[in-house]
Amino acid sequence: MGSFGSAVGGTGRPVRGIALDIGSSRTRAWAPGAGVFADVPSGPVRRGRVTDSASQLRLLRRLTASTPGDSAHDTVVMLTHPVLAGPQEREATRRLADDLGAVRVIAVDSARAAAAYAAPPGGGPLLVVDLGAQLTEVTLVVDGLVQDARLAEAGVDDVPESGRVPGEIAGTAADMVSDLWRHDSTGAVREALRRGVLVTGGGALRLDATARLAHLLRARLRLANDPATSVVRGAGLMLTSVLRHPAGPLARS
Repeated sequence: MGSFGSAVGGTGRPVRGIALDIGSSRTRAWAPGAGVFADVPSGPVRRGRVTDSASQLRLLRRLTASTPGDSAHDTVVMLTHPVLAGPQEREATRRLADDLGAVRVIAVDSARAAAAYAAPPGGGPLLVVDLGAQLTEVTLVVDGLVQDARLAEAGVDDVPESGRVPGEIAGTAADMVSDLWRHDSTGAVREALRRGVLVTGGGALRLDATARLAHLLRARLRLANDPATSVVRGAGLMLTSVLRHPAGPLARS
């Protein structure tokens, strides 16, 4: 079976896996034993929504064909989506992965994927701020589940690189954290702020944005190694668990 898969499908054939993070700017792919093996411009995607399915499908097919491992293996796809993506958006993206001929497609939101990769040890509530290219998301994760979330259709691509500190993006994220706090009756947001806020997405590499956000939140920020790929890496960890411990024979889902 090699190092690229450890599950066996219903046909008895070995199964390989690929984790895919389709962002508004970049599409990233991860495979067991290889890590992040592709980081390429996305097809037409606008504010987290795939606007040209045929073009994006061609890209995903190229990535799947280049996945390390035996190309004859059946494939399990772990697919990420924005936390507050609607049912129609999730289903449209899921159909893309299903059109790849995968024996199983598993969807996970980006916040839980990032937490799987970069959450601090010890458990407890976690605030995940994703500073994406065209979306800004703030999510409260408690016991591995999304407790509450906010989304703004604005991202670092909306701020000129030559501009001053992107206060509008950091301010938007801070406002969403404040709104979560106002609607939290459990104290989870306060505890999460004490633990440190996990910041992901390409915007986490903008020191002007993170410095401003830390100042507004008056909290310590936690940046994963290579925060731009933390979502796909976390999805990869989840995928590895599925490949090692499949819940019965894998079937097309």
